[in-house]
Amino acid sequence: MHLFSLSSQSASTMLPVLELFLLPVGGGIPAGVLLAQSKGLAWPITTGLYLVSDVVLPLPLNRSFGFLPRWQQTSRFWLVSAQP
Repeated sequence: MHLFSLSSQSASTMLPVLELFLLPVGGGIPAGVLLAQSKGLAWPITTGLYLVSDVVLPLPLNRSFGFLPRWQQTSRFWLVSAQP
């Protein structure tokens, strides 16, 4: 079996593992790793799924931090602490 062979790994096998990795709290990562191991997913595929979850999880928060640049320009604390 090749480590990077995706032909033997179907999306129906990988999706539950990715869903567990996407749980923001709790035991999502250990449970996802155990599920991947029980389903016979190769470790590079499991690592790739974990990387995908790390890219997908911050996306909803990306827009909610849009106020920071405006706040930094108007905050007295930021202006005082930025001076040498």
